[in-house]
Amino acid sequence: MFLGQALENLYRDIRRQSALLTILSAIALCIAALGLFTLSAFATRQRLLEISVRKALALLTVSAHTLAATRTRPPGRWTARAMSGNKHN
Repeated sequence: MFLGQALENLYRDIRRQSALLTILSAIALCIAALGLFTLSAFATRQRLLEISVRKALALLTVSAHTLAATRTRPPGRWTARAMSGNKHN
């Protein structure tokens, strides 16, 4: 009985640490999921605003659906090069 009690005391802290690590991991996963949801909501809102402006400027409905279905890239150096026609920049 003495040996069993000594082993119980030895592993009690390990079980507490394991439970704490599990809880903190679950909290971290919830925060990560919330961040991904927020990012996707922001991207959707931006795309809706862009489509609204284009529809106000007489964009065809088919083009609006195509725009909503495709993934857009943020403007960068490659768009400036492509639009300028100069390949040596």
